[in-house]
Amino acid sequence: KRSQEKGTGRASEKGYARLFLNLGKTDGIKPQNIIGLLNDNISGRKIDIGRIDLMQNFSFFEVKEQDKNKVIQNLNGVNFSGRKVSVEVAQGSSSEPTRKKDKGNKPHSGRKDRTERKDRKKSFSRR
Repeated sequence: KRSQEKGTGRASEKGYARLFLNLGKTDGIKPQNIIGLLNDNISGRKIDIGRIDLMQNFSFFEVKEQDKNKVIQNLNGVNFSGRKVSVEVAQGSSSEPTRKKDKGNKPHSGRKDRTERKDRKKSFSRR
């Protein structure tokens, strides 16, 4: 559930490709910076952009499926505040199968579920 709230495990909207960007909040990136990178580095028509998810050290953003290769080619290697930009198709994008969804159903950090913890507490209270 937590990864869905943060946006890391979500698939892209229909007709959109979800892209990974190696810049995040730590780098001072904001949604308007991502839009600016697109506008400044891609000539021709404007690129339609979907959802933007900013994480601490990286980000995700969506562009129309037909624009993804153009965006990747034009943004890779560009500098943003001294950092080299790297863009690639995000794992778990709608056009690709993902391993992340499989991991989402497993307990985190090997922790036991609540029923097993209740049983353990009962055994401690009997001693």
